[in-house]
Amino acid sequence: MSRRQRRTLALTVYALLACVIIWLFLSCLDSWYTPKENRIAPTRRLILSYQWCMVGYLSNLILTLIKLVFEDNGSKLAMHLVSCYVNFVAAWSYYLIWSGFSPMMMDQGSCLYLPQRWLLYLFTAPHLLYLLSQMSACSTASRTMLILENAITCAAGGIATMPWLSQKQKVIWYIVSCAPFPFTNMRIWSMVTEAMGESLNDLTSRRALHFMRVFSIITWNMFPVVYFTSIDGWLPVEVIEAIWACLDWLAKMVYSSSLMEANFFTIAHRRELMHVRDSMLKQQEIEQLNKDITRKDDFLSTMSHELRTPLNGIIGLSEALIIGSSGELPEKALQTISTIKMSGKRLLQLINDILDAAKMKQGGLVIKHQEVNVKQIMRDVMDITKSLLPRKVSFIDKVGDVPNITADSDRLVQIMYNLIGNAAKFTRTGSITLSGGTSKDGMRIFLAVTDTGLGIPKDKFGQIFGAFEQVDMSTTRSYGGTGLGLHLVKQLIEAHNGDISVESEMGVGSTFTVWLPIKQVDSEALPPVNPDVERSVSQEWDQLDPPAAHNSGTQQLLMTRPFYHEKHGGQHMVLSVDDDHVNQMVVDSLLSPEGFHVEQAMNGDEALEFLEESPYLPDLILLDIMMPAMSGYEVCQTIRKKYKISVLPIIMLSAKNTADAVNKGLEMGANDYIKKPFDREELIGRIRMQIRTRDLIRQSLQMGGSSLQ
Repeated sequence: MSRRQRRTLALTVYALLACVIIWLFLSCLDSWYTPKENRIAPTRRLILSYQWCMVGYLSNLILTLIKLVFEDNGSKLAMHLVSCYVNFVAAWSYYLIWSGFSPMMMDQGSCLYLPQRWLLYLFTAPHLLYLLSQMSACSTASRTMLILENAITCAAGGIATMPWLSQKQKVIWYIVSCAPFPFTNMRIWSMVTEAMGESLNDLTSRRALHFMRVFSIITWNMFPVVYFTSIDGWLPVEVIEAIWACLDWLAKMVYSSSLMEANFFTIAHRRELMHVRDSMLKQQEIEQLNKDITRKDDFLSTMSHELRTPLNGIIGLSEALIIGSSGELPEKALQTISTIKMSGKRLLQLINDILDAAKMKQGGLVIKHQEVNVKQIMRDVMDITKSLLPRKVSFIDKVGDVPNITADSDRLVQIMYNLIGNAAKFTRTGSITLSGGTSKDGMRIFLAVTDTGLGIPKDKFGQIFGAFEQVDMSTTRSYGGTGLGLHLVKQLIEAHNGDISVESEMGVGSTFTVWLPIKQVDSEALPPVNPDVERSVSQEWDQLDPPAAHNSGTQQLLMTRPFYHEKHGGQHMVLSVDDDHVNQMVVDSLLSPEGFHVEQAMNGDEALEFLEESPYLPDLILLDIMMPAMSGYEVCQTIRKKYKISVLPIIMLSAKNTADAVNKGLEMGANDYIKKPFDREELIGRIRMQIRTRDLIRQSLQMGGSSLQ
């Protein structure tokens, strides 16, 4: 039995005990204070009628007590308790009547003034209606009104039989007694009909409920018929009392019987099944939503890869042409190629903003907490965004003494890039000023971007930070854009526990001020980030203890096949593994002018075959992740079974830029991870750093091996 059922059962017991005590108290008052001079003694026939009813109620009580003893269901126990209460009060009431304890007086016609009967009705009829109401899902208010209406009917009917009332007073009480009766009938009919509606597929239950509905209406309407018949004196007292007793016993017997209980629990069970079914449907809906979210995430990830891959080709090949990989080009051609490159970068920024906004909405964007050199970041952002400025707009650097802060350097660049890009879009002449400093309390820094552009109406300040919102959203607007940049800026700032404010005057310009905490309360600052070449987790090389270094590690480094640069005058070979021909062309075009020899493998099998058959080992492997048949993760894992991380550097190149993808790449044995589209200088810088680190480790191990010899 549940805790809730035990609590309900306890409340039921207390309520029934209270009813019994009040009923006994009122019965005693009736016996003590009813005038004794007009009392009459019950006849033999009346006593037999009352005794017959008492025996019937006692039989019902005993049967119900037996069921009560062996019942362990909380709801059924409550039903049995109410049934026991009804039968106990009815049996005891009829005992009090035929024993002469409760007074009996003649009123008029064949009507007896019998207060105990009306007490019995007042203290049992509401409970019978409560049992009947359990078969339907009627509200508490409807159930309360039904019981209250019946109580008024019983109380007013009993008062109307008092012999000492005048005829006029009796009529008034008759009217009061009959007024609620039609509403009681309608509620009883409605409750049972509603229960039948829940039993559409259960013929047996519907038949039983149909009987209950007809029986309830007939029985309930017979009481006033017998009542007014007795008042008019149409039948003798013994006949009327026998009819009263019979109706009373039938009503209480049926409403507290197994028939009522069976139908109630059939419907209750059905409701429970419906509840379980609804819960299962809701669970299925939740699972389907989770699947849809997963599919959407997969779609975003796939689209991210598919969009970044051609952009990598556009930007990379443009950079290769600009540096002269295909020979010297005319100035006009270089300008055109630079425009293509910048357009590709703008498209890349738009893709990143859309994907980041989607991740922020789902709470899936990871904010790294590292110590960031803000002044260096601001200088880098100014260099990146110079190409965004119109010819008649200049940069003014007023960034003061700004301390290092704990933040995500990539996201900070993204924030400032969007703010400067927004300022450049709406500024045709004048300047864009970058300023920064520390708050008075020394807890926060501020970074401000001030332009001399069009300005923003004050009533639009709240609107501009909404997703896909702009000041002018009309079809004839003069300025493009998705309206997503400022929304993403605000989300990223709030993810850093910061804030952004805006000041603007139409025709004068606008100032966007970013406030960021110097320290993140819930994080520990990581080592400083080098903005030129970001340090990756993969640079934490294998911790080789001295014995391992001078045994297996040294032998693996010294006894393997020579690296390509050892036999080719110091020229380094890079093995590019990618199934996309454009990406292969980009890598070759960017690395060849820098003196690298590039070998290509179009899939993982070709890469592994090259490592097995080539007389020289590549100095470094550039490895794409998403490839047919064998993914980059699997290729990297296979290579690491033979070549340690400190022997053969592997840099993963992929458009998958999620934290999970990066972490998985490093776990599989990659030395570094670069996201596509990549910057030419970043790619070359990281390749050279990995090769230089590998060479330093080899020299250290060779020196250690020589000293042992």
